[in-house]
Amino acid sequence: MYEKMKKDKGLKKGYIKIILWLGILVGLSTFLFVVWGIIIEAEILLSEGISFFISDILSRSVFGIILSLIGAAPYLVAYLISSKIKYPIALLITGIIVFILDIFIRINLIFFPTSSTSALGIIFLPFLIVFLFVVIFGIVYVIVSANAKKNKSQGKK
Repeated sequence: MYEKMKKDKGLKKGYIKIILWLGILVGLSTFLFVVWGIIIEAEILLSEGISFFISDILSRSVFGIILSLIGAAPYLVAYLISSKIKYPIALLITGIIVFILDIFIRINLIFFPTSSTSALGIIFLPFLIVFLFVVIFGIVYVIVSANAKKNKSQGKK
């Protein structure tokens, strides 16, 4: 019995690490998109002979870091609450689903904008991700807990 509990805690830690790494991936991808934009803009300004200041690049880099932290925030919150949840697999499944949606939305906003203000969606995307996290987690948690209860009742028979 003790070995099974020990194994479950190890699995739970693995799920928690995966959720944390999803957040880190989102944050890094956002930062790389911002750095890529800064490099392209600097190349355009240099090719046109327009001078720019290093302070412009530094301020945009700080904005990129802040935007990256905001983008990773939903995953970091999920990481923090994951130790309080009875079924961490539900959080992992939710994290993966939301991560795929997050990357899909970011790619559409950055590479395939539909209007000149599409990039503003990146600022509001973390709020959408938190909303999706809550809704999808609720659905997945109900399914996982019902499945666990079903398996538990079958095990007693």
